[in-house]
Amino acid sequence: MTRPADDPTRPSDAFLEWAWRIPFLFSAVMVVVGLWVRPRLVESDAFTQVVATKRVEKLPLAAVFRSHWRQLILGTFIMLATYVLFFGVFTLASGPWADRHGRRKTLIFVTLAIIGFGLLFVPLMGMTFGPMGALLPELFPTSVRYTGSAFAYNMSSILGAAVAPFIAIWLWTLGEGSPFWVGVYLSVMAVIALVALLLSRETRDIDIDH
Repeated sequence: MTRPADDPTRPSDAFLEWAWRIPFLFSAVMVVVGLWVRPRLVESDAFTQVVATKRVEKLPLAAVFRSHWRQLILGTFIMLATYVLFFGVFTLASGPWADRHGRRKTLIFVTLAIIGFGLLFVPLMGMTFGPMGALLPELFPTSVRYTGSAFAYNMSSILGAAVAPFIAIWLWTLGEGSPFWVGVYLSVMAVIALVALLLSRETRDIDIDH
């Protein structure tokens, strides 16, 4: 249905004709920056050693599915609650906390807090982003670290972030404007993440050179 010309919610003619392209043009700048930065990035010492000893996987994704499928599943579901809803202001605080007390212990504590406060819709799971940046790579050996952590990270973003808004809106509508069922959904996702955490092991003290 076409909106009338005097409808304040109707996009302007300028926006429809050309202005919608502006964000895409600005994104081209980021592409140029990315192309400039990428050749200047250096590999980690751990990966350099893998290259020197000729232990680089020719098909890292296949190796992850063949030999590290358990870590892949755990990593995906550990991130699930984080992606359903997060509050980034806690990231800087939770990272050092995880270094001191352990990634697994920090995530278990925060995920339990999410379960408890999820029904009240308090977004504590943002604190999971600090230790998560260390935990996911540490689940995998150096030869497949990038592939394994990236696959788990992106699968979790699909299962969590991509569908969460649709499910939340549906639950909000189902509850006639009440956030209760949205909180229940958050708590269920946190329970799944907690189970994955309990099935995993602490990674703080592992040797990342292997």
